[in-house]
Amino acid sequence: MQAVAGVRLGTRDVSGACQEVGKFALRASRIPAATAVWRVSLDSDRGLSQLVAVMAPVDAERTIREAFAGLTHIERRFNATVQLPLTRQDHDAALQDIPRFRFTTSAEAFSVAGVRLACDYRVAPSVDELLLAAAAAAHALSYQLHIRSFAATADAARAARKNVLALASLPGAPERLMSRQERLARDLLKSIAICEEYVAVDNEGAAGRAAAILGESFRARFAALGYPPPSLRFETGAHDEPITLGVHSHDLQPFSPIDLCSACVSVDERDRLLDWQPPAALRDLIATESLADAMDEPDSSGTNVSSSELPTPYSGLGSFAFVSYRRQDLPVIAPILRRVVGHGMPVWFDRGIPGGKEWDEVIEERLSRCKLIVLFASSAAIESKYVRREVKFADALNIPIVTVILEETTLAHGLRMLLTQYQMIDARAADFPMQLARALDALA
Repeated sequence: MQAVAGVRLGTRDVSGACQEVGKFALRASRIPAATAVWRVSLDSDRGLSQLVAVMAPVDAERTIREAFAGLTHIERRFNATVQLPLTRQDHDAALQDIPRFRFTTSAEAFSVAGVRLACDYRVAPSVDELLLAAAAAAHALSYQLHIRSFAATADAARAARKNVLALASLPGAPERLMSRQERLARDLLKSIAICEEYVAVDNEGAAGRAAAILGESFRARFAALGYPPPSLRFETGAHDEPITLGVHSHDLQPFSPIDLCSACVSVDERDRLLDWQPPAALRDLIATESLADAMDEPDSSGTNVSSSELPTPYSGLGSFAFVSYRRQDLPVIAPILRRVVGHGMPVWFDRGIPGGKEWDEVIEERLSRCKLIVLFASSAAIESKYVRREVKFADALNIPIVTVILEETTLAHGLRMLLTQYQMIDARAADFPMQLARALDALA
């Protein structure tokens, strides 16, 4: 059984939202025989998002569904948009939304005179530096971690110790390297999970910068121990199966005992890997989003409508309709808004935000007080995370929603199931004015 959740982070209290996502990923990793996937992504516009996926036995379905449903509180508490794919196709699309130049640490790169070496090199300590470099260069980067619950067999532990003896037989084997191999072989029986990490970027230049950061990190930690440097190759479309299926590579092809020694983690290490907070420098970078960006559309987009064409946003304490829309649709919806007001229902929309006010605070307050929502549905509006957030918030408050279809569009991102329980009318229909009047009368 597989479940996936995507969390798009805003610019308010990113740390708080990340902490909640990390807690959820940690709970998922504790499910027996499960693989938990956690991904943090930065797009080329400095948008930060996280993804959590769980692959678990069918008997854990109820536990997983209850846990995923609990993620919706992140959307209510923080400036974030939570997406819970409902179909297998949507699940796959979420996991496959990752840059194409990919890298993973490979235990096969570590050997001396033909004897394999276990190496617990982790990308995680370099994630902050990788994200900051990506933000500075305005390119996309994703870090993906797979945690697979696991208990080593006695046979695997014996094979790992046997490999250590083979290394000890080599002339001149460094003592510190030997000590490290012995410790990793011992720790195999104590491990509770195995992990693997991936880094993905969107172009070759970004791959070169990421490889340089990872190479320096490896040398600082392992060069003195006598480990040969890894290849650090970013390959196009590599590792597609584990990344896009949301499984651990061990499930596709069982690891050797030395690979298990490299990948095994204790309880404490698992918890540290999933306890990530964006550094202050990254929070400052993504917080540079302007109010116009937050509204999805700048006023200079060419879709301006003069004030005389729009009704005045309602500012009183009585009943009013909250208008949820995408700015590029203003020329189409302006006459409809005038018709709604003419029918006796005042409207409020985002041009009614007083100067100096926090945008999201005002939106939440207006949504909490409105009589109904008028959603203008277009392809652009459905793809707007802010429109979706408004609709989901209204539904949680049990505020009725009237959807006005502006064009042929697919109600994606979970909106089809949500909106079809409310009234939907088509602005292109010949009797649209009558449909609108009836809908307003019924809800007023």
